Amino acid sequence: MDIPTQAEDPAGFVHDEEIWFADGNVVLEAKGHVFRIYQGLLAHNSEIFRDLFTVPQPTSVETYEGCPIVHLVDRPEDLRHLLRVIYHGNRYYRPDEQLEFAAVAALVRLAHKYQIDHVRDAYLWRMKSCFCTELATWETVTEGPGYGSPIMKFRLADAIAAVNIARLTGTESMLPKGVKRDEEFWFDDGNVVLQAGGIVFRVYRGVLTLNSDVFAGLFSVPQPELTDTLDDCPVVKLDDHPVDVRHLLRALFAGRSWFPFSVVASVARLAHKYDMECLRDDAVKRIQSCFSHDFDVWAKAAAARGSNLVSYRDTDAIAAVNIARLTDTYNILPSALYTCCQLKSKDLLNGVPQANGTIERLTQADLLRCLKARKKFVHDRVVSTYRLCQFTPGTLHKCTTQPICPSLLKMLVNLEVTFGTEDYACLTDLIAWLEINSEDQYGNLCRGCQAHVQERALGLRAKMWSDLPMTLELRNVEVRGPYYPEYIYE
Repeated sequence: MDIPTQAEDPAGFVHDEEIWFADGNVVLEAKGHVFRIYQGLLAHNSEIFRDLFTVPQPTSVETYEGCPIVHLVDRPEDLRHLLRVIYHGNRYYRPDEQLEFAAVAALVRLAHKYQIDHVRDAYLWRMKSCFCTELATWETVTEGPGYGSPIMKFRLADAIAAVNIARLTGTESMLPKGVKRDEEFWFDDGNVVLQAGGIVFRVYRGVLTLNSDVFAGLFSVPQPELTDTLDDCPVVKLDDHPVDVRHLLRALFAGRSWFPFSVVASVARLAHKYDMECLRDDAVKRIQSCFSHDFDVWAKAAAARGSNLVSYRDTDAIAAVNIARLTDTYNILPSALYTCCQLKSKDLLNGVPQANGTIERLTQADLLRCLKARKKFVHDRVVSTYRLCQFTPGTLHKCTTQPICPSLLKMLVNLEVTFGTEDYACLTDLIAWLEINSEDQYGNLCRGCQAHVQERALGLRAKMWSDLPMTLELRNVEVRGPYYPEYIYE
């Protein structure tokens, strides 16, 4: 017959001062720490322990102080949290008490491990009071100097542990604002995780290092042992919006020949911030393909609202101005500021909401520059149309329909005075404008007068383009455009 054995060195165990019942009939040991409890109550709560205790034990089972010992691999402090709930109920953790995240996390993990469903669900509920599906609730629990709800407090760094618990228990839906995998940029073999807001991106350290001096410097510095990890990858926390980070990664990992302006703007800013020279230069080149200092390039892009590299809306001109300032690419400014002048006053003054939640607005200096230029553009528009049609047919060319052409020219001048005084678009195709607003009267001019008006229109437009830097008070900025003799616009 086997004789039960006693632990050879009882003094080597540390009695838990709190969970030690003198009449207990089983001892749980965790890393040298022992808890004496009641086997029946533990089996009643946990299917795992119930199965363990129902299996006939050998007579040689190890004992301590006359009780069988069950060796566990859990941390003593975590096990203590679980045993408090099982053996003391609400004595330690009242339903209305604000617990630390560490205690709640320990309870959820061990209750899940040992299949104590009612404990797991109760403390998952506490966790969901902070990491939840409601944006308004998330905003409430992250207000003020300390984060938390009335029943749990946490640190932002706890979001990583919350993600792991959500995956462990199959309740990822509770974490839309904690940390959520990005659906587009999560490479299973990636070796670094970027966290932006509540979104995490799993990518490749080598690619980031190759393209960014900032990330290369970051990864070259030895990281502390307490660095957060996710799926065994170090987590790098960024203060950028996840929308902007996603745009940057699209350019880095899924380069395409064409992008909408919002993507290009995000790439330009973050590539500048993280010293990704190639990406920054490419983004600036795309912006220059629309907001160009070259008249022909700008005019073509303005008509199509884009180029073969990027599409844009007029309101994107505000971002173009700000990126030009950020990257010292000042030749973007004349056409971008001119386009800003054409915006609705509310957009120009208040700015334009962006997908990342920010408001894109001009600096005070550039806003004043636009407001002053608007007056000049209205003046130039009216004067240009006057000069366009204020000539005597037959003096510079042969007019075949006198006196019809002189009267038509006078009528066209009156049209501009009537309709053009609120129009800041001095670079508009004046011929197209006359054709639309003259009810086909422009087409009644003789061919000689039409040709002369067309030539003058192109010359006047070129003159106003060449004057843009001066009108917008831009120093050391030049534009390039067609040349016309001065007699055309005198």
